[in-house]
Amino acid sequence: MASMGGGSYPSHMARIRDFLVPSRIHVDQGTGSIREAPSITRFSLALAGLMLGGVSSVSLSVLPALAAGGEHAAEKPASHDIVQAAQSASSMTPTARPDQAQILKIASGMAAHRIHYDLTLDGTPTGDVIGARGGMDYEVIDACDGWATRQRLEMTISNRDGQDIQMVSDYTTWESKDGTRMRFHMRQTTDTAVSQETAGEASMDGFGHSGTIRYDLPRPMTKPIQAGTFFPMMHTAALLAAAEDGIKFSALPLFDGTSADGVQDTFVVALDWKKSVPVKIDLLKDMPSAKVLVSFFDTDKARIEPAYQAGMRYWLNGVADDLTMNFGDFKLKGGIASFKSLPHKC
Repeated sequence: MASMGGGSYPSHMARIRDFLVPSRIHVDQGTGSIREAPSITRFSLALAGLMLGGVSSVSLSVLPALAAGGEHAAEKPASHDIVQAAQSASSMTPTARPDQAQILKIASGMAAHRIHYDLTLDGTPTGDVIGARGGMDYEVIDACDGWATRQRLEMTISNRDGQDIQMVSDYTTWESKDGTRMRFHMRQTTDTAVSQETAGEASMDGFGHSGTIRYDLPRPMTKPIQAGTFFPMMHTAALLAAAEDGIKFSALPLFDGTSADGVQDTFVVALDWKKSVPVKIDLLKDMPSAKVLVSFFDTDKARIEPAYQAGMRYWLNGVADDLTMNFGDFKLKGGIASFKSLPHKC
């Protein structure tokens, strides 16, 4: 799973059209034909990355209007290949990086909170998956010298063979408040069998500098961190800083520990910045927010297509709602079911 931003978010994922990759083989008892089932590991990774997003895939036809804050800005755009949208966006407005001081300022205002999202199927699926239901718990704790996060995802996936597959993912991190150190552990199970596990620590020589990832799991190894990379909390702060400064398109490399592949490239579209939107949670009333769409790219693969995409509305304190995830054959949506603000004891 990918991590969720603001403190909330998973970010690893398989490319969308590769989501239904083999994880097990099914034999049709009537015809004897062999068919591959969807990879729940990749599904889990994708959902962990949900916290990084909120709007659905942006189509080229509405992107200019969204960027301009036009009449389509509040609409739910039609699904479209994010690569084309990103290419169109980058041709209209150069990518930029927000100011370091602004990123650190926003990071210092992140909300400690506990939140639960209900996740359901959005629309009518067209592929092997015919049903999906579950929930995700996410917690951000102010640990004084850093931010501690915990995320647990539980999903039941139903396929056309009539099988229900249980998937559980647990993801924990600690990230220093200066954004230079991180510890991580992610464990996923499919029908109680461990399907993926990563653990280790990462550090940079300074904010925005290069560094090193040291994995304990899935095996002892090291990987480099290129300059300009963000850990999850700072990645969220960076995309919010970009949105606040009116930077609609930005390229922000990310490492969140949810994959053994190291750093991922992300392309962020931040639109519809508003000083306030109607919301039931008191903490979010009269607080600025933006719609955010994030495309994730594997840095070690020569592919132009993103590994996955996610969207959501992000408030300036890192709380997210209106989650959407488009897998091509089916979509998931998520909304806040319960929310509790946690104290800052430091």
